[in-house]
Amino acid sequence: MNDKPIDYYVKEGFNQVKDTYWTVLVNGLIMVTIAFVLIATIIGMVALPAIYASFYKYLLDLSRGAEPKIGWDFAYGFKDGMFFKSLGWGCLAGGAFLIGLIAFVVPGLFLITIWYFGFILIVDNKTGVGDAFGKSNELVQKAGFWKVFVLTTLIQIVLNLVVETTILLIGSLVVIAAMPITEMIAIVLYRDAMDDLDVVAQDTAEVEEVVPESGTE
Repeated sequence: MNDKPIDYYVKEGFNQVKDTYWTVLVNGLIMVTIAFVLIATIIGMVALPAIYASFYKYLLDLSRGAEPKIGWDFAYGFKDGMFFKSLGWGCLAGGAFLIGLIAFVVPGLFLITIWYFGFILIVDNKTGVGDAFGKSNELVQKAGFWKVFVLTTLIQIVLNLVVETTILLIGSLVVIAAMPITEMIAIVLYRDAMDDLDVVAQDTAEVEEVVPESGTE
């Protein structure tokens, strides 16, 4: 588990998006508008995970220095198996989250946290749906469970409470305005955990090369 404090990720998330905030915000509004249109029909709801996958790919590319622009590659979510992977994740993880929250709040929040990086892994690395569950949990443990919970799950809970306890329009505007920063915080956390995991894997591989196999001189 890394020892970087929570405020480090808040600052990094803000710094990542501060120069492109309005562009990301406009694209976020486009994403929200598309979502509202799609959920009006069954066919649209089926396509929504793929559209969201393409939007998250745009955010990931932006965090890696891609040029900010209005619009993004919508086709990404529909090619190379991404449509079925994103849909599969949405159905399986969404169903598990819902059951966990209905049955008892704590299990639902726990699952939301340990599987938070699953969708990002699918979008970023084309990880299989089944592998994404275990890999996400591994990344969360590497980053620190409570750190991930506070920076992702708890933030979303607070934003949802803002919507529910204020005038709907005002609360929704607050959530949308915060979206570029909250999403980038999660991406910074994800990339940091991935880097730590890669370092561990590299160190392990180097040790295996140095240590002779059993029975050899």
